[in-house]
Amino acid sequence: MRPDLDEMNRRKLEAVKIFLKPEQYRNFKSLIVDKVKELEPSVRACYSKYLDIDGDTLAWIMSIDGVYLLHRLSTYRYKGSVDSEDRKFAQDIAMLENQMPVIVLEEILKAIQAPVEGEVQGADDDDEAGDGEDEEEDDVEEEDESENEEENKEKKLNRLFLSFCKAHTPLGLTDKAGILGDTSNPHLLSYMYNLIVKNWSLGDQSPEVRILLGSARLGSALVEGA
Repeated sequence: MRPDLDEMNRRKLEAVKIFLKPEQYRNFKSLIVDKVKELEPSVRACYSKYLDIDGDTLAWIMSIDGVYLLHRLSTYRYKGSVDSEDRKFAQDIAMLENQMPVIVLEEILKAIQAPVEGEVQGADDDDEAGDGEDEEEDDVEEEDESENEEENKEKKLNRLFLSFCKAHTPLGLTDKAGILGDTSNPHLLSYMYNLIVKNWSLGDQSPEVRILLGSARLGSALVEGA
C-alpha cells in the first residue's frame, strides 16, 4: 500500500468537486468521462508505450487527472508567488511521463463550458417555419459560433499554461504572440519548452553559443526529416 498515493487521489477528488459546478459534479461520468472515452485511440497514440488498462479505466483516470490539472493551473492566475506545495506540484507535472494530452484538457474544457441543458432554448415554432434561406443562414451562424468556442477554449488553455510557465521557469520566456498562442503543442511541457527555446536568437549570442544552438536546430531538423 502507498499512503502517499491514497492521499494524492483524495486530493484529486476534492479538487474535482471544487472545480466543477454541483450539476457538473453530479453528472461527471456522462458530462466528462464518456466524452474522454471517445478519445481513447488518440489518447493511447500520445504514449510511446502501450497502456495496459481497459478503456473505461483510462477514461476515468484521464478525466479525474485532467480536471485536477485544470484546477491547479487555474490558481496561478491569482498568485503573486509560489509556495512549497506549488513547487512540488510543478516537479511532478514537469515530468514527461506525467504529461496530460492537450486533447483531453480541451475536451474537458469544452464539456464544462457548454450551456446547461435547458438553459438555452431554441427558436419558437413560428420562427422554425421560415424559408430555406433563413435556415441556411442559421447553419452558417452556428458554424461560426462553434469555431469561436473552439478558439476561445484553446486560448483559455494557453493562458493557463502560460501562468504556470511564468511562475516556475527560471529562464526567460518569449513574448512573441505567435508562439504564446501556438495551439499545436501536445502537452504542457512542450509548450514550456517552446517558450524557452524560441526566446533565443542566434544573432544575440556569442559565436560559441551560436554554434551550439545551430547544431541543436540542425539535429532537430534531421530527426524530423528522417
